[in-house]
Amino acid sequence: MIMQAPSILIVEDEAIVAEEIRRMCLKSGYEVAACVGAATEAVEISRESRPDLVLMDIALAGGGDGIETAMSIREDCGSPFILMTAHSDEKTLTRVKASGSYGYLLKPVRSIELEVCMETALARAEMEKRLLESERRFSRLAENSPAIIYQYHVKPPGKFDYLSPAVIMLTGYTAEEHYSDPGLALRLVHPDDRALLLDTFEGRRALVSPLRIRFIRRDGSVIHTEHYLYPVHNRRAEYLGMEGIALDVTARTTAEEEIRRLSVEIMRSQESERQRVARDLHDGIGQTILAAKLNFSSYRKNPRKFRDRFERGMQFIDKASEELREVYTNLYPSILRDLGLEVAVRWYAKNLLETHGVNVSLELGLTPKLPHDLEVNIFRIVQEVFTNILRHSGADHAKIELKSLPAGDAIVLHIEDNGSGFDPDSPPGTTSGSGIANIRYRAEAMKGILKVQSGGEGTEISVTIPVDGA
Repeated sequence: MIMQAPSILIVEDEAIVAEEIRRMCLKSGYEVAACVGAATEAVEISRESRPDLVLMDIALAGGGDGIETAMSIREDCGSPFILMTAHSDEKTLTRVKASGSYGYLLKPVRSIELEVCMETALARAEMEKRLLESERRFSRLAENSPAIIYQYHVKPPGKFDYLSPAVIMLTGYTAEEHYSDPGLALRLVHPDDRALLLDTFEGRRALVSPLRIRFIRRDGSVIHTEHYLYPVHNRRAEYLGMEGIALDVTARTTAEEEIRRLSVEIMRSQESERQRVARDLHDGIGQTILAAKLNFSSYRKNPRKFRDRFERGMQFIDKASEELREVYTNLYPSILRDLGLEVAVRWYAKNLLETHGVNVSLELGLTPKLPHDLEVNIFRIVQEVFTNILRHSGADHAKIELKSLPAGDAIVLHIEDNGSGFDPDSPPGTTSGSGIANIRYRAEAMKGILKVQSGGEGTEISVTIPVDGA
C-alpha cells in the first residue's frame, strides 16, 4: 500500500521566500497544496484542501495577522500549524507560545530546520489525533456503560474528578449533583458500610476487589454494588486516590440470598424426611419385627406348648412387610416408574385420601407421556399437597385435575379441598409455610408458575409447568 505524502499549505506573502519553502517541501517528500500570500486566501484554501500542515508567516501583506489566521484554520479544519517570522522579540514569542503552534521558525528558513520542524509537528499531530480518538472511544464506552466509572481524588479535599452518567441510574443523583456536593456519595452509603468505603478510598484499609457496598438511592431503596478498584499514585509513590468501576449487583445478591434460603429449606426438608423415615422404621416396623422375634423365640423353646406362636410370628412378619412397603412407596413408588404419573396419582389418592375418609374427584388427562424427571417432581407436589390435606385441613372432599393444555406445551395441576385453609404467606419455618416452600421450590425448578388461594374455607393450589422448560 502506497502512503500518500502529507500535504502542506504555505502562507507567505513574499513570492521568492514562498517558492524557496515550496522547493524545500517537495525535496523532503511532501506535497504542497498551495502557496498563498493573504489571510483570506489561506482560510478558503484550507477549507477546500484540508492540509495536513500549515506553514504560516506571522506578518502577512495588508496587515493580516498570521497567528490569528493560523488559529482560525486550526479551529475550523483541525490543521496543525508552524509559525514563521523574521522577528524574535519577547512579545512575538509570547504570542507564539499562547497560540498552540506546533513549531516556530526564524527566517531565513533553513532546509534542515524546516524538515525537522515539519516532521516533529506532523508526528505530534498524529499522536494527538490518536489520543483524541482514544478519548472519544473511552467517552462513548463510559457514557453508554451501565456501570459507574469514576475517579476519586483524596486531597484536598476528597472529591470525584469523574463520574459516568450511569450514576443517576444507580443512585438517582446526577454526576453534576455529586460534583457540586463532594460529600453526597458518602452520605448515600448504607451506614453499616460507610466506614469500610471511607477507609478504603482514603488508603487506610488494604485494597480488596471486588468491594461490596450498599447504597441508599434517592427513592429510599437499597442497592447492592460491587466495586473493582485501582489505586492511583504519583511518581513519588504517594497515594492520590482511586479509579474504579461500580456494578449494580442487587438482582444477583437477591438471587444468591434466595438460593441460600432454599438450600436451608432443602436441608431442613431432607432432615425432616430422614427423621420421619427413622421414626416409621423404629415405631412401626421395628416394633413389629420385635414382636415377631418374641413369638419365634417362644416357639423355638417349646414348639408343642407354643405352637400358635409360630403362626402369630408369621403374621407379624407379613405386617412388617406391609409397613416396609408403605415406607419405600413414600420414598419412591414403583408404580410411578412402571405405570406412569396418572396411574400413580389415582393409586395414591385412593390409598391415602380415600382410606382416611376424604372423598376424591379426579380429572386426569396427560398426553403425551412426560419426561421421567417431570413426572417425579409433579408426583412429589401431589404427595406434599395430599399430606397437608390430611394433616392440617380437616377436609372431607378434594378435587384433583391433572391435564395437558390443548397445545401440548404445558401441564396444569390443580388441587382444591374444602378444609379449614391456611395463610399462604406463612414464613418457611412454620408447618404450612415449609410445605408451600417445598412446592414452590419444585415448581420453580421446572420453570413453572405456582398460585395458592386459601383462607377461612378451602384451599386451591395450581401449578402450570412448561413441558419444554422441565
